[in-house]
Amino acid sequence: MPILCISILVNMHALRAVASTDSLLRVLDTVIIHRTHYQQKKEARLAIMQQQMHSTTSAIEQDQILTRLFEAYLPYNTDSAYQYAIRKEQLAHKMNQPDKVAESQINLAAVLCITGNYKEALEKLQPVRSLPMTDTLLQYYYHQARTIYGAMADYTSLPEMRRHYMQLTDCYRDSILTLTNAGSLDAAIVKGDQLIVQRKYAEALSLLKPVFDTIAHGSHNQAIVAYMMAEAHVGMNHRDEALYHLTISAIADIRATVKEYISLWQLATLLHQQGDTKRAHQYLQCSLDDAAFSKARLRTLKISEIYPIIDKAYQAQLNQQHRRVVTLLLVVSVLTILLIVAVVLVWRQLRKTSTIRTQLIEANQQLQQANDSLRHTNLALSEAGIIKENYIARYMDLCSVYIEKLDTYRRSLNKLAVTGKTHELMQTLKSTTHIDDELREFYASFDDSFLRLFPTFVTDFNNLLVDTERVTPKPGEQLNTELRIYALIRLGISDSEKIARFLRYSVTTIYNYRTKTRNKAAVARADFEKMVMLIGAEMPTNIHS
Repeated sequence: MPILCISILVNMHALRAVASTDSLLRVLDTVIIHRTHYQQKKEARLAIMQQQMHSTTSAIEQDQILTRLFEAYLPYNTDSAYQYAIRKEQLAHKMNQPDKVAESQINLAAVLCITGNYKEALEKLQPVRSLPMTDTLLQYYYHQARTIYGAMADYTSLPEMRRHYMQLTDCYRDSILTLTNAGSLDAAIVKGDQLIVQRKYAEALSLLKPVFDTIAHGSHNQAIVAYMMAEAHVGMNHRDEALYHLTISAIADIRATVKEYISLWQLATLLHQQGDTKRAHQYLQCSLDDAAFSKARLRTLKISEIYPIIDKAYQAQLNQQHRRVVTLLLVVSVLTILLIVAVVLVWRQLRKTSTIRTQLIEANQQLQQANDSLRHTNLALSEAGIIKENYIARYMDLCSVYIEKLDTYRRSLNKLAVTGKTHELMQTLKSTTHIDDELREFYASFDDSFLRLFPTFVTDFNNLLVDTERVTPKPGEQLNTELRIYALIRLGISDSEKIARFLRYSVTTIYNYRTKTRNKAAVARADFEKMVMLIGAEMPTNIHS
């Protein structure tokens, strides 16, 4: 059970490493694109230091500036680093300081080691042992000797020579550890290197992991420690973790404008093995360009050994993609031709269909217009029929009633005349009371008949007016004069003279009423009476009671 738990934890960590590596690789792609920007910033800093060098006459300050310039150029451009190491050596002799001479000799050995001149590098180190050195300088000496012999062991093809160089490397590494503070970063790097050489990968990771977490991101030290952790993971066959730390190391190297590095081209090798040939080729090309820029001849040689392999795979991939593109283009071309033919056929068919559709639309529109016209005609006829039917019945009733009333009125006048009541007869003939009563009764009958036909007339009429100008009949009235005028208009009597005769008003009065009402309309004045004609257009069929 514990073994199963450990296996699950390891797999979970590997999955997290894969996800993190994918994100970091995208960051690395961006960093590579902008590496010129980092280089410009470094060149600006170097220019400031060079200016400081020219502006001081103090030998001590010049030595300090030359040291900073050498350290800045060593991983960046070995030609410049060599020149500044020479100037340091000349200044050290001029200052007559043996320790400075020793330091400059070690500086020269460091440059010669990077350029692959190991014999010359060892010759530079040979006389240094006879010069007085501090513990710090002696540690630097041991470090450079270890670096030279380690490089010679890496690049020799003879097993016996390799073992010999590795023994010397181990001896100098042990010497470094005797002079290094146990808790320092240098001690962790040297001890971690020793454990990796001894294949104690888990111990190396246990030592380096806490150190890695404390190092500033993007620094050269982070690149070194991350690369060492990647070496340990490669030794343990943890490829995902190795990719993760190599990516971190490469990002830090490029951001720190280090041109002489290992991590990026080793990362390219691992990516190529995993099938990411395009990215591997891109990283390897970047590594080759930077190695050529820094004049790191052996780095260039090492990269050149694997470059043809990855480049061949990349070119094969490009050729395969090219063949796919050509095939796709042919397929797309054929499909395009077929599509064009289909479009032409469809276009012709659509033209025919469009013509038929246009004809159908025109026919439908004509039919719709005919239907609408017929409907309106039917409605008008129906409405006219209902109105005529209603008013004929009313007219007959009124005629019958009026005949009877006239006969009664005649008899009353005759009675007054027979009885000799001449004065009362004259008074009756002069009075308009009888006529007024008849008119009120007539208008009431008209109002009642009209509202039976159009029961919502008053409400609908007021909806056509602004809210503040609505018409309300007096108590006891169904319609007033204004409403009767538009009731007659609704019945089709639009002539003001006819309306005036019906309502017993002057034509001018009727005209004024109509104008005043139109001015109060909530709709367009020109459309007001047309809107009145539409009130109650759907006539009810059961209006008789």
